[in-house]
Amino acid sequence: MCTRRGKQRGSTLLVVLALLALLVLISATLSVSVRMELSATQNYADSVATANAVRGGLSEALGYLEGATSITHLLQPWAQARMVTKEGRAPKRARVRDSKTTVRADDPVPRPYDLHIGDLSGRLNLNAIRDADAFARFLLTVMPQEMANGTALLRAQAMLQWRGEFQDDATTACLDPRFPPPPGFHRIEHLEQLLATPDHPYLFTREELTKLASFVTVFSIGSECQGVTQGGAEGKNSFRDKVSLDHLTAERAYAALAEAFPEKDDRLLRQYAANLGDVLDDDNVPSHLADPNHPEPWNDLLGLELTPFITEVYPDSVTRGSDEGQFVEIYNPWSEPLSVQGWRLFVGGGVRGMMGSAMIPLTGQIAPGGYLIITDQYDVPAPESEPGTGCFLAIFGRKADETQRRVIQSAALDLPNKNSFVSLVNERGQLIDIFSYTDRAKSDSRESYQRPDPSMRAFLVAEATPFEQYAPERTAPARNQLRRVENLHRELRRGKEFGLGHLFLVPTSYVGLTGNGRSARFEPHLAQFPEIGKARDVGANAERLAATNLDVRLVNVFATRSVVRGTGSYPESALPRSYGKLNVNTCPEEAIWGLHGRANGIDLITPQFVTAFANYRRSQYQAGRIPFLQLSDFANLVTSQVEFDDNAADALSQLLEQVCVGSLSFEVISQTPSKTDSEKTANRLPPVKCRWILGLDFQPCSIIHFAENSW
Repeated sequence: MCTRRGKQRGSTLLVVLALLALLVLISATLSVSVRMELSATQNYADSVATANAVRGGLSEALGYLEGATSITHLLQPWAQARMVTKEGRAPKRARVRDSKTTVRADDPVPRPYDLHIGDLSGRLNLNAIRDADAFARFLLTVMPQEMANGTALLRAQAMLQWRGEFQDDATTACLDPRFPPPPGFHRIEHLEQLLATPDHPYLFTREELTKLASFVTVFSIGSECQGVTQGGAEGKNSFRDKVSLDHLTAERAYAALAEAFPEKDDRLLRQYAANLGDVLDDDNVPSHLADPNHPEPWNDLLGLELTPFITEVYPDSVTRGSDEGQFVEIYNPWSEPLSVQGWRLFVGGGVRGMMGSAMIPLTGQIAPGGYLIITDQYDVPAPESEPGTGCFLAIFGRKADETQRRVIQSAALDLPNKNSFVSLVNERGQLIDIFSYTDRAKSDSRESYQRPDPSMRAFLVAEATPFEQYAPERTAPARNQLRRVENLHRELRRGKEFGLGHLFLVPTSYVGLTGNGRSARFEPHLAQFPEIGKARDVGANAERLAATNLDVRLVNVFATRSVVRGTGSYPESALPRSYGKLNVNTCPEEAIWGLHGRANGIDLITPQFVTAFANYRRSQYQAGRIPFLQLSDFANLVTSQVEFDDNAADALSQLLEQVCVGSLSFEVISQTPSKTDSEKTANRLPPVKCRWILGLDFQPCSIIHFAENSW
């Protein structure tokens, strides 16, 4: 009986123990499960918080980029704002003042991320490359071993063939991924597209693309503004939009020049604006700008077209009493014949509705280098005339030949002896030329009023020289100027694009005036072009430049047709912009080799230039100065290495078309800190990396691309 009870008690104990063990197991399992749930919840919360915090790096980056677009350089806060220090503070130079997202050096920075900002315009844009040789040269510089033995050119040609060329006469907006690419242009959206395939075996290997990644981009926007005042490293500058050369008029050109060059002679600016307008337009009528300080019609500024000029006026002949033999000479300095059929010569009129005292119709044409004389009496002197007087032929003995020397005789020609003017008007009533004269020539003499430079509306008094130019040995510079102008006009008519380098082929010869009315004194500035190629800091020393000529800063005022604001249905940007240009303030030295600066046997990208570029930029940064405050600083460095002439102008135009000094495109990378910077933070937080590609042509920004990934 006792044994049976003992057995029952033992069984009960075992059951109780088993139940207790089960309860302990259930409790332990529940506890582990709860802890795992709590840990997972905490990890998820940490990952969400970290991801949100890392994404917050964009807001801070935009603060750093505030004010860094008109000119972009490595002394600005964005270039110093890589990460917080080990003490959790921002670097001292990474300050953004007057911004809601300001991070100051003395404030704790409770941000669990590192921040890196890169200028995409500081990289070579693969979509904008046009020349295989230049790109091959760049590849060989970046990867000398991999690209040796002709591999560089093979890769360059394969990429251009795969990508295709874009034909866009107005803008380069097809390089913007926010637009669809034009037909035939396979725009590169990411580097992975350039991996070699069986269909394209000569494209890049993955290892080559990895090495290229830090030097190239597929998207970049350059800012196109001109600096108004000299600024320092803090970027305290004033900027205004550049003026497009597309459909530029003389009036718009003058307004831009007057704003950019207030220290220059106003008549210089008006004359250059008129000449520039005539180079860019398609007609053969000189642009016409009035001078409000000298409102007389003969003091207006006329542009330079391929038209004939009035070069000599002989109003007071040696024929006493009647002035028979007086004449007006019209000269064709160009290499092609010019028709004057239906044109008219006015005496004292032809402008501003003035009919004048006489009007002589013209006919025929003027041969290249030929003359047309309009005289009141050519070869029949009056019976009472003294010997050697009475008609043009008797006075000068120079016969017409109806080819190089044509004569039109008209009794209507009656030139006042003093203080008048004659004007040349085409068949549509448009003013072609005007010539005023005073009272400086002697009465009843052989002295006439002559232009030593046919393109300038200024005269001198000398013995009359009908059918020939005044002192040919002294006017050689003027003839050379006209030859250069004619070459430029002809090439543009044949479809050549006008670039920034061609601004220096437009003459700045002009007539300065002091005083008013007929007593105004001429100050001619003959046969001159804008100054370029002199190694000096024109930005800092503008006051030392002559007020009577323009200089290299012209490239800061004007822009080519690649500069856009809005295109098609795309909204207008707050800033003028261009696509695919290289920022010379932030690019690596190697990227310069990828620029195309070759034309007419001249290559501006040489080892000497690249070395000079690198040394100059390095010295400027070391001294705490902006290397290239404006595009003219870069142009000045380029032309100081080469003799500038008409051929170099083509190469310079190509080169300046590819560079800029300001950026509207940036790469922002925000990521959890690395162990070397903050080991405790890195061990606790899950790794997150966010990457944005930004376009700052719209406010606050346009996100071109965003990627978030864990490591």
